[in-house]
Amino acid sequence: ALEFNTKSAVKIFAFIDAVAAREQSKAMQLLADERMAGAENMYLFTMITRQVRLLLGAREVIDRLPNASSAILADEMGVHSFVAGKILSQARAFSLLNLRKLHNLCFYFDRQIKLGLDQGLAVDRLVIEFVATPA
Repeated sequence: ALEFNTKSAVKIFAFIDAVAAREQSKAMQLLADERMAGAENMYLFTMITRQVRLLLGAREVIDRLPNASSAILADEMGVHSFVAGKILSQARAFSLLNLRKLHNLCFYFDRQIKLGLDQGLAVDRLVIEFVATPA
């Protein structure tokens, strides 16, 4: 059975926040910390992909409802209000087009992993592409 480690969960969310905020050095340091703590590359890849999907959904809501609150976003996306508040501010920092490009990149790396690309390399490249994405 999988155990939920709260300390580990807090660290992965800090890592995802750094990636979404495009803080490359902090994101890469937290990525190294996650790996040192035993996080699997596919878990990291999945969390990054999940964040891209959440940001994409949030951006679509923002574009439709420019004054959307975290409560509206939570209702529209079916996520907890705390999560909605975090992704709402993060999503405002990306255009819909760039989030779609990131989503396509997640799909690309997922396929490349299935074709034999090293998972760690895929995660590293995805993080670098994510933090380099313009608004």
